[in-house]
This record gives sequence, structure tokens and C-alpha cells, in this order.
Amino acid sequence: MRRIIPALCAICVLALAPHAARAQSAPFPTSKWFQEVVKHPYVPKQLAPPEKLRDFVADGKLQLSLDQAIQVALANNTNIRIDELSYQNSWFGILSAQSPFDPLLTTSFGPTRSTSPQASQLGGAQTLVSLNQFAQLNISQLLPTGTSYSVGSSTSRSSSNSIFNTFNPSWSSSLNFSVTQSLLRNRGLFVNRAPIIIARRHLQQSHDNFESQVSSIIQIVVSDYWFVVQQREILAVDKKAVDQAQASYDHDKRSLELGALPPYDIYRTESELATRKVAVVQQEYSLKEAEDSLRTAIGADLDPNVGAMDLFLTEQAQPVGELAAIDIGQAIQRAHEKRPELEQARLQLDVDDINIRLAHNQMQPSLNLTGNYSTNGLGGNQIDHRSRWTRQRAEPNFRIPVSNIRRHTFAQSSHS
Repeated sequence: MRRIIPALCAICVLALAPHAARAQSAPFPTSKWFQEVVKHPYVPKQLAPPEKLRDFVADGKLQLSLDQAIQVALANNTNIRIDELSYQNSWFGILSAQSPFDPLLTTSFGPTRSTSPQASQLGGAQTLVSLNQFAQLNISQLLPTGTSYSVGSSTSRSSSNSIFNTFNPSWSSSLNFSVTQSLLRNRGLFVNRAPIIIARRHLQQSHDNFESQVSSIIQIVVSDYWFVVQQREILAVDKKAVDQAQASYDHDKRSLELGALPPYDIYRTESELATRKVAVVQQEYSLKEAEDSLRTAIGADLDPNVGAMDLFLTEQAQPVGELAAIDIGQAIQRAHEKRPELEQARLQLDVDDINIRLAHNQMQPSLNLTGNYSTNGLGGNQIDHRSRWTRQRAEPNFRIPVSNIRRHTFAQSSHS
């Protein structure tokens, strides 16, 4: 009994040594370990309020240059925040893929008391009263090589008023150690770490997708910004056209009053003036739509006070300086090297190759080699060492399915 506990401790230390080496910078358990395990994580019910918007408010207007509009959009755009959550979910997918290799520690204990009258003297007492107390501790883990081990120890204490008990109370202890190694299916580092590799590829895909979404949002902000500037210039032109049409109408009306213009010719200038006024109203509505689209892109609609302010865009419609010259060939080559969509496609091809190799491995028969060692001890008030015994066992386990339709289907879907 005295040798069992140190042996169990030594095996547990050797089994957990790789994990301890990786966790030197993060001692276990941490001060918040219980809260992290027991308490549910806090999930906010709504997004955080927008940032940096009020920094650009002046004279009751939201004044923005193009660079400032991009900065505000990157800080407040709702789609960017959603894409950030998708990237975090991919990161959690890596942790989930690593979870099968976490060691599992199980323990159980409890007492059982029973009282039962006996119909025969062989029961050892007229009313047999017994008390059984047990405790069990077991640790198991799956290693990346496909090896799984289990170390367990159990101790029980039994006492009763039976006159036939050799030990009263009696102690029974056992120590079990078993190792199982896959020889065909699920053997090796690649097969067992394939989910982790796939999760890392998905994380890279999420990162590339996030970059693509950010680039698209920046492009939308730039387009909406200049579209608002364009709509304002068009509105200014339409208003000048109304002024000119109004001047023409006033001239024709004066000519009609002096008799220099036929009576029906005045309707032509009235129609032209009305058409120009309708165009101004329509352009004002188009301008409001363009401004609302820009407010949504930069996240100004999240703040009702800022969203109701007028926009004052400081960029001028006329180009300043020389226009940049772009070589089409170099632009296409740079797009092939930098565009995140192409990198996503390459990563997806890697994931497909991994799934194909994994499917071929899963089509192999299951062949496992199991080794088991157990030792037991029994004693009481007087410990008899001759009651101790040991047992060793090693057996191969071979299993092959009669029908392998599911794995063939999985392999075909991976190839496709």
C-alpha cells in the first residue's frame, strides 16, 4: 500500500511533464481558474458605442476629410466588428481541435451503509451491518502519436459485524496502468493533428477574409465619399440651371407684357423652369440618400445625435497635383501576390489535400495494441503481504468493418 501511492504520483508526473514544460509561463491553477471553468463568459447584448465621431464635430456639423472618414469607418463600421467576431471564432476552433489531447482527471468517492437481517448463521450475525467506503482517481490522455494511456488508483474500506471476516475493517487498494497504440488507422502525428492543421488553415482563411472585407469597406467609404461630393456638385449645377431658367422666364414674361412675345411662347419657358426645379428636388433627394449611405459606412448612424448632423466634406472635387500613372501589368502582378482572395483559395486547396489524406487513413482497418498492468493489495488491522498479487497483460486488437460505405463516401466527397 505504501508503494502504490508514490508509484502513482511518479507516473502522473511523467505523464504531465510535457504539458508542464509548455505551461511554465502560465502556472496552474491560476487565480481565476475556478471562475473561468464554472462561470459562463459575459456576452454583450449590443455593440459598443461608436468612437472618434465627436472628435470631428465642429459648428454643429460633422467635418471629415477622406482619410478621417476611413479612420472613423475602421473604428465603427458594424461589418468590420462582425468580421472580427468571425476571426475570433476561428481562433476558438484551434483550441477546440486541441481539446482531444487534454488530459482527463476523474475522481469519485462515497460511503455505503447497509443493515440487513440474516436468515442463516452463515451470515455472520443476526443483523448484518456493513459500511463500505471507496475512493477512485484516474487520469487518461490521448497523445498526438495515436497513443492513449490511462493511470488509475482505487481504495476501499469495508467493515461489518460479521464474525467470518478475516480483516475488520479491511482495506483494498489497486493500481492500474494501460497503454493503447493504434497500428493502422489513426496512427501517427499527421492523422491525429490533422484537425489542428485544418483549424489553423481556417484561421488563416478568416484572417484573409477579414483583410478582404476591410479592403471592401475602405473602397465603399471612398466611393460613397466622392459620390456625395459629386452629388453636391450636380446639385450646384442644377441650382444654377434653375437661376438661368428663372432669368429666361422673367425676360420672356417682360417681353410678353410689352407685346414682343406671342402669348403661347411663355409656356415653353414656364415648362423649362418647372423641369429644372423638379430636377433640383430630385437631386436633393439623391444627395440625402448618398449622405445616409456614407453615414452608415462610417458608423455615424449608431449615434443618433451625430447621425442627425449635416456632413461637411473638406475634400475638393478638382484634382490637386499630378495624377498617378499606373502600369496595368504591374498592378495585375501585385494583385496576384497581395489579394487575400487568392490566398484563401490556396489555403482551401491545402485543406482539401489534408482531407483526402485523412480519408485514406480512415479507410484502413483498425488494429490496436493494448498493454495493461495492474496490482492489487488487501489488508486490515493485520497486513498480510502474502495477499498481494500482480497481473500483466498484452493483447492485439484487430477490427475491420464488413461494409465500408460511409468512409468511401467521405473519401469521394473529399476528392470532389
